[in-house]
Amino acid sequence: MSSLLCDRALGVSANDGEWHHICVSWENNAESLDFYMDNVLSANKTNFKRGQVITAGGSLVLGQEQGLLGGGFNNTTSFRGLLTNLNVWNYSLSPDTIAQISKGCLNEEPGTVYKWAYFKYGVRGRPRFHVPSPCNVKGK
Repeated sequence: MSSLLCDRALGVSANDGEWHHICVSWENNAESLDFYMDNVLSANKTNFKRGQVITAGGSLVLGQEQGLLGGGFNNTTSFRGLLTNLNVWNYSLSPDTIAQISKGCLNEEPGTVYKWAYFKYGVRGRPRFHVPSPCNVKGK
């Protein structure tokens, strides 16, 4: 999740040195984007990307803002921190499912489009991997 989306577009920040469970749910038909942090709906945007469709065959870039499509990367805007258990589904999760997933670090339902286990393939840069994840979500 781009810190730009969190900070600028939604007015939410998770940059406090603690682990957080973040879930972003977007429905193009409902034209709504919901941002949950630690199972709390922290932001909502309506009329978000009206009519937009995410087509197959693209790329997912994590931890780096793109200056232009497929490139324009700048090391000064790289994510510095820890990330674990990122999953992508082709449907919106219910608030109950989001609540269940937010209660732990490793008990998630794997994504239908992309599951966390796939992210080690195609990694660029020099990330360090910690196995098992050091995740410790506050209050869990």
